[in-house]
Amino acid sequence: MNFNQHFDLNFANDQSLYLPSQVYTNARYKFELGGLLVYDVKAELKKGDFIIPPNSPFNLKRILTTSQYTLDIPDDPSLLTFNSKFECGNLSKAIKLSDYEYDLYIRSDTNNPRQNHWYYFSVYNPRKTAITFNICNLKKPDPLYQSGMKPCTWSCYSKHNENQEWHRSGTCISYFLKENNSYTLKFTYNFKNPNDTVYFAYSQPYSYTDCQTFLKTISSSNKDICRLNTLCLTNDGKECNLLTITDSIQDYIDYDNEVKDMNDMVKYLRKFKKPKSGLKRKTSEKHVNKKAIVLMARVHSGETVSSFMMKGAIEYLLSSLTSAVFLRKNFVFKIVPMLNPDGVYHGNYRCCLKGLDLNRMWLRPHKNISPTIYYSKLMIFAIAARHDIKLVCDFHGHTKKKSVFMYGCSVKPDSYEDSRNNLLTRVVPYYMYKRNNFFSFRLSHYRIEKYKESTSRIVFFKELQIPHSYTMEASFFGPEGGNSHFSAGDLESLGRDLCRFCTVFIKNGFYLRVIADTNNYLRNLRIKSLLQKYQDKNCKSPMEIPSAPVPDKQIEISLLKDSETTQPETYDTLFASDEELEQIEEQEEKEEQDEKIDENTFWEQVDIVPCLPDAESSGSDSELFDDIKEDIEKTENIPIKPPITTTVSVVSSIELEKKIKIVKHDRFLNNRNSSVPKNSQNLQLSTNKKINESLAMQTFRFPDTDIEIKRSKLFEPLKASIGIRASKHRNSKSPNTGKNSLSFLPALNSFSKSGGSKKMPILMSFQGISEQISKIVTFRSQFHQRK
Repeated sequence: MNFNQHFDLNFANDQSLYLPSQVYTNARYKFELGGLLVYDVKAELKKGDFIIPPNSPFNLKRILTTSQYTLDIPDDPSLLTFNSKFECGNLSKAIKLSDYEYDLYIRSDTNNPRQNHWYYFSVYNPRKTAITFNICNLKKPDPLYQSGMKPCTWSCYSKHNENQEWHRSGTCISYFLKENNSYTLKFTYNFKNPNDTVYFAYSQPYSYTDCQTFLKTISSSNKDICRLNTLCLTNDGKECNLLTITDSIQDYIDYDNEVKDMNDMVKYLRKFKKPKSGLKRKTSEKHVNKKAIVLMARVHSGETVSSFMMKGAIEYLLSSLTSAVFLRKNFVFKIVPMLNPDGVYHGNYRCCLKGLDLNRMWLRPHKNISPTIYYSKLMIFAIAARHDIKLVCDFHGHTKKKSVFMYGCSVKPDSYEDSRNNLLTRVVPYYMYKRNNFFSFRLSHYRIEKYKESTSRIVFFKELQIPHSYTMEASFFGPEGGNSHFSAGDLESLGRDLCRFCTVFIKNGFYLRVIADTNNYLRNLRIKSLLQKYQDKNCKSPMEIPSAPVPDKQIEISLLKDSETTQPETYDTLFASDEELEQIEEQEEKEEQDEKIDENTFWEQVDIVPCLPDAESSGSDSELFDDIKEDIEKTENIPIKPPITTTVSVVSSIELEKKIKIVKHDRFLNNRNSSVPKNSQNLQLSTNKKINESLAMQTFRFPDTDIEIKRSKLFEPLKASIGIRASKHRNSKSPNTGKNSLSFLPALNSFSKSGGSKKMPILMSFQGISEQISKIVTFRSQFHQRK
């Protein structure tokens, strides 16, 4: 007997579905996989096919599928009725084990049996009882279920009587690995009402029809600021829409000319080369100075949370808020709300109908294989030739972590330009962390993995040199520190806040203030990390070093305007309300002619905190980020503990920077961008010129027992003051010991055991960048006084 005669070819080759050794059949009913088969997406019920019941989810559309055979099921009043023959639906088979338990099998992505995680089906229960469901053939781990995430449900009875829509429900939830290397989701749902139809989904669905209805509604009611076009057609004939938002859109270039410009970008696309800005001459005067923002979503069809973030962003940009008006006045927004319409429509989790992950096609997109990616990249290249693209963000969903976070791009800082871009990459995540309670700066990371080099954020970062190129990931569960789930409104707030951040690009002064604020945060984060890491281990009691005070934000801002009398607005009040934003806009226009911020001068005066690509997915900018749970800003309201002794007083970090500053090492200075002159004033901050010149050439390292210092002869005062002698290790292979390494003398240990370590000054730096922790004591004079 051929066991696969009733199976589709793709379904039969699915390795997660194991046929039993024996199939029990009779003249009427079909048994397989250990129970009675009551639903098969490839079969037609003998007693009649399904219909969409009233009070079902909005815009639910039935899909007509070709039936391969007729399935007969018993006329049992306790039998559940399943259905997934509608848009976005995914349920392949349902097998009855008992009156209270069913095994379910979902369909893998089209032409890709390795991907399946999205499920969406309905269940009609004639009884009022609890039923246990086992989704048996899931292929990827999902720790969110183990943390308390529940399936998303919709009850037709609750919608009609209580107006309750999608919500999370279910009990006795478990997620475990089976012997056949597939995962099983087991949960129990209590049907509170008889004759009720309940829909179950991995997350709140957002279908292709929902997207089309939303776009057509807003485009018809906002014709003066919004334009909807068809970017291309998918392999299944679905429309991939392009939404353009800006003011006076009637005067903007028409879409036919945009298509011509996109065709001109093919040569740049093939060469992986940034297009020239020759299209600006074709732009009208109203739009020639505008910048551009690009937003995309649903490249992975099952990540429905991204559509709600995109919906929040679009609704905010079309609103009458003052900040939204400013954005439309100064920006052109290009939005692709759904990059994978085929996968969304047919209920795939990650892939298109060809079985490809479209988010891995950005490097070399093919016109016929991945048309939505191909034309989207052409569109972005054409925009880059016409406007200055300030931000590109692709919205995604995440199945392993809570909260919302971003993936950015950082490189090894071999030059000053690289170091500056690494700082710019962290600006947007830091703003989102400050403004949205659901966003996590700790979980964000900024590295370029080899297996992700063909993703959108890395491709546009490299080819178009856009530092603000991100992937924003929203958890399918909820924020950290609780068991609450994200609602549609919570996700929409993230899209609104991301668009609201774009107001900092309106004026250069806004942007530089945000950069200075981010740099201050990273500096204090690193200082606190170093304080916790480098404590004296020889002291019996923990060494209490006062936390370095948070640098005043007014200092960084005053460097921009070079004024001691004028007190500019702080970053905290920059976006307090739309009215204040309007006042700031008017004030900036009045002061624009009198005071212009020199960006080169700003970068000379800002001591950039070293931001390296993350080594792990946790996404930290400091060595002990996981141990620093609290916000650095909270330390502003906490009184600083006084030093243990009164002989060594603590000074603020600003005063400390005026006394001494260690500049970048020689290789770092040689690679610095020629367009930015070296800051020679850094070498004149110290009152002791001799010590300053010696420290300027040093490179510090902090191993457990040794400190490596270049040109140790210039460092004799400090060596003598703390009891360190230079020793040569000619044959040493250790990276921390060598010709100019310093070793601690036994005298220093006795000095520490006697309690003198509490008085000992601390000087720390990280990879050539100054990280002052405590006051630097004058080397010779105070040493002799203590002695």
